[in-house]
Amino acid sequence: MKKILSLGLVMILTLSMLTACGGGNSENNTPSNSVPSNNENSSTPASDNKKTEDNKTSTATFENGVLTTDAAIIEITGYRVIPVGSPEHVSGWGGYPILEIMFSYTNLSKGERSPLMTFISYIFPYQGEEMKERCTLAGYTDGTDYAIAPGETFAGGISYVLEEDTVIFNLLAEVFLEKIGTMTLDLTGHL
Repeated sequence: MKKILSLGLVMILTLSMLTACGGGNSENNTPSNSVPSNNENSSTPASDNKKTEDNKTSTATFENGVLTTDAAIIEITGYRVIPVGSPEHVSGWGGYPILEIMFSYTNLSKGERSPLMTFISYIFPYQGEEMKERCTLAGYTDGTDYAIAPGETFAGGISYVLEEDTVIFNLLAEVFLEKIGTMTLDLTGHL
């Protein structure tokens, strides 16, 4: 039953994200397939008191690619661009390159939580410097999603559809609709 509920939530969130960016023509794309070091990104830290799901005051931060809340720790561990035509390219997005973001997730909550659902609940992706529209979710690293118990850590990835000319990719961290900070991934040389 948990798997069916989790799958249903993933499908609903995926459909809601499909109206975002991810268009254009990428026939002449030759992106790099390497994972740059975490030194090629920047984070804007901010910490404010927030209300948790238990109505307690908490402090959430997003610094150096690590989002820390009372319920979770999500660390961005790397990223890479998967070019059109690559055997690793996610099917269904044939005309667009894919950005795969690798992350680890530690469940600090009192109950089981889904790594994918937690990631997309807290971290919102935007292409370009203006951060006007969220990007289209392309998939999960292994195509499955499951809940992990309190105290457990998961390592995997999440993928987004790229415009062919995307150079700046932003991750906005929000906790209960409050902006915590941003992280910028520089894709120069990877598209």
